Amino acid sequence: MPCDRITSRQHAAGPRALLPRPRPAHSADSVLQWWTALPPKEMGIILGVAALLDAVLIRLILLPVLLRLTGHGAWWSPAWLTKVLPSITFTH
Repeated sequence: MPCDRITSRQHAAGPRALLPRPRPAHSADSVLQWWTALPPKEMGIILGVAALLDAVLIRLILLPVLLRLTGHGAWWSPAWLTKVLPSITFTH
């Protein structure tokens, strides 16, 4: 669009009418096209890596650290729930 010719409709819309419209960075269609374009072997590898990261980072590192930081408060439960749940003790 040449800058020297502005129609009355564009002039009424203001200076924003001259700027190009922004496109969304990622749409659901583009992500779905990318996911369906992967071969099954690559999808399996990606899911395997995701499960390994979940097991190592979340369950072996993050969860024990959070339990150690919160201490006894990690095992707190509301009074109404302690009345409902059975009391279980472990002895050695």
